Amino acid sequence: IFTPILGFRSHFGSSIALACPISPMDRRSSALGTLYFICFIDVVGFGLIFPLLPSIAASFGVGATEVGYLATTFSVGQVIFTPILGYMSDRYGRRPVLLLAIFGNGISYLATGLAQSFTVVLLARFVSGATGGSIGVANAYVADVTTKEERSVYMNYVTAATSIGIVIGPGLGGTCSSFGFSVVCYIAAGACLLNWIIGLLFLTEPPRGAGRDMSVDGLARAAAAAGQQDGGKIPMRAWSLYASSFCAAGCFAAWETVMAFFLRDMYFHGDSDKAAVFYGYLFVFAGITMLISSVFMYKPLLMWMGPEWLVVLGTSLRIVGYVSMAVAPSEWVEAGVCQIMILGGNIANPVASAKLTEISGSAMVGRAMGFFQGAQGLARLGGPPLMGFVYDNVGQRVPFYTCGVLGFFAGAFTVIVRVPDDEDEGDQGMSMPAEAMGEVSTPASTPLGGISGGSRRNKQVYLHRQATPGATPKTAIEW
Repeated sequence: IFTPILGFRSHFGSSIALACPISPMDRRSSALGTLYFICFIDVVGFGLIFPLLPSIAASFGVGATEVGYLATTFSVGQVIFTPILGYMSDRYGRRPVLLLAIFGNGISYLATGLAQSFTVVLLARFVSGATGGSIGVANAYVADVTTKEERSVYMNYVTAATSIGIVIGPGLGGTCSSFGFSVVCYIAAGACLLNWIIGLLFLTEPPRGAGRDMSVDGLARAAAAAGQQDGGKIPMRAWSLYASSFCAAGCFAAWETVMAFFLRDMYFHGDSDKAAVFYGYLFVFAGITMLISSVFMYKPLLMWMGPEWLVVLGTSLRIVGYVSMAVAPSEWVEAGVCQIMILGGNIANPVASAKLTEISGSAMVGRAMGFFQGAQGLARLGGPPLMGFVYDNVGQRVPFYTCGVLGFFAGAFTVIVRVPDDEDEGDQGMSMPAEAMGEVSTPASTPLGGISGGSRRNKQVYLHRQATPGATPKTAIEW
């Protein structure tokens, strides 16, 4: 309730701000609070449509195969356009691209409600996928206003906001489904309109790199990184994280596809209605697990274990969950091991996102996150039909074992990407004699003298300036 008000106060009215001054931390908190609320409403709107697939099929006289095309067209739009949205957010800002994505989603829901043919519904889902890069841009926004140490925690709060939407959206959509799928689509479009207004009024454009290290050491690294990004190339290490995103999203999408059939065939003796009801409850439980792990578990575990061991723990839980699903003796045990899988993915995935923003740099983090989300869309494009074929023709338990293998690779591709610590950074383009790096002190009268625990890098930057008295910095951030 109050964080958007703080955002409004910091965005408008200098007289109000003078009467009630806001610290930079308050402004950041209000901006992030508004961002999380936007992500929540975005997922609620998506969840409203999820229970309506059978109604849509009945209204247009199509079968399950044609309804499956809805997910395919959504994923195609996401794969093509999320990297473009990420690039646009780097060039034109996070806020306008978020507003564009919200507006596009609203148009797609409205078009679905007004559709007179199934082809229009397919086109609307394509538009929804094309403008569905809001979560990737939201993570780029978080990267702009947080430091390296806290970034994965705040990115995990994005997951918390979306998990609440996962719990509320489908339930609300199922409740309203008795009015017809068109009415629910109009409600989803109204949610997008509300979201767009909130973003327009309360969401501020983040200063790029506001959360980064502002010491001499950090500024020098940022300047060097900006110079390295002039070529517009994503670091090679990022492709390992894209592979991690592809594997994690692929196994989760496969689980979503085959789980309803597995419940029907293994536990409910072919009763599709009972299986569908239990499957809905399973999603509610999953949302609650995601919320609890994001809000109460992730940060303490990160502080205790560190990011690398946290990925190892999450990957282990994910593998155990998938393998146990194949051999669970009852539907309630199945539900329990599903939560183990959800928990493992929820504590491992944010580390990959945080690593990606760190190695990409602030100048192209939006594009990097766009490709990250595009990899997820690509996995959702191929994973469900492939695992459905395996389920029908190879074995009903084989998809779960396959998901366990993919879960292992998702964790491995994340762990092998190393983000250098400050002390491990290289020279970043400044060369100087080796003997000048070690046995030199920085007196209090120098710009570095007041920095406690100054590293060799700080001394190196200062000595470089002293050795070239006529030199001037290329950019403000370089100083």
